[in-house]
Amino acid sequence: MINEDKNNLISKPWARISSEWKKTVTPPMSPSPDDLKIYKKWIDKKCKKEENLNVLVLGSTVEIRELLNGYDKLNITVCDINKNHYLAMSKLMKSINNKEFFIESEWSVAPLKKEFFDIIIGDGIIANVEHKNKIKFMLNMVETLKHDGIMVIREAYIREERLVGIDEMLLLFSNYKINTWSPMELLFSLEWAIYNRKTRKISFLKIARHLRRKYYDNKAKKFVYPPSKEVEKLLNHPTILKWLEIKKEWDVFNYPETKKLIEKYFKIIAKEHGQDHLTLPTCKIFGDVMPIWVLARKN
Repeated sequence: MINEDKNNLISKPWARISSEWKKTVTPPMSPSPDDLKIYKKWIDKKCKKEENLNVLVLGSTVEIRELLNGYDKLNITVCDINKNHYLAMSKLMKSINNKEFFIESEWSVAPLKKEFFDIIIGDGIIANVEHKNKIKFMLNMVETLKHDGIMVIREAYIREERLVGIDEMLLLFSNYKINTWSPMELLFSLEWAIYNRKTRKISFLKIARHLRRKYYDNKAKKFVYPPSKEVEKLLNHPTILKWLEIKKEWDVFNYPETKKLIEKYFKIIAKEHGQDHLTLPTCKIFGDVMPIWVLARKN
């Protein structure tokens, strides 16, 4: 059992993310039911051919680790940049796999055995690697994946030709029916709306500054949005308010850059999208922006 390290505190953004995961996180921030079916389909394909597979999980995503817990003969390694974040996310799981082997490391420099893993799996991976480390990360993954192994990751990219600003985005959301996924869906879409084409970064703080400057009523102490009461409710939803305080940046490429990076190091076996995403505003506005990529070594 891995014990918490009191001297190794979770960085503030990851501490907030782990504390909010089960309370406020829904797709598209987390894998949807259809996304998990796609992950499972590719795991099952490998399990039919071999037993006692070595699996590398990038990050501590609860839903992926719970999915893997349903398999008896997998040797699971979880690699996360912070041990306490891993432990905090573990506490949110329905059942903890005490046989998980944990590596505390940034993925691009993780000490991984060469040609060891049959499956590498993760959710929102390349965007969580700083641009300066992306090539090192890809090389590390290629080297640790077996020649007949697969890498299965849900990965976002920007469709620059479809980008609109925050104000336009809020108007577009006025036309959609609000549901339980809508707060995270709006946050996800607003991230795209503030995308910095020069730095290739997105952040919640930039969204927060714009919204507070233009839509926050200091007297009423809430966001106001006259064109749509439904959008106004969303802007004041606890999920939105909590996540706008998280100081976290993501380094996201556009589609051609993402595809070029992946194809330089891997063969693309498949690119699939959960069907339960297709009716969401993000997909209707931007298209297929967070598919699951199934990759294999080139040699």
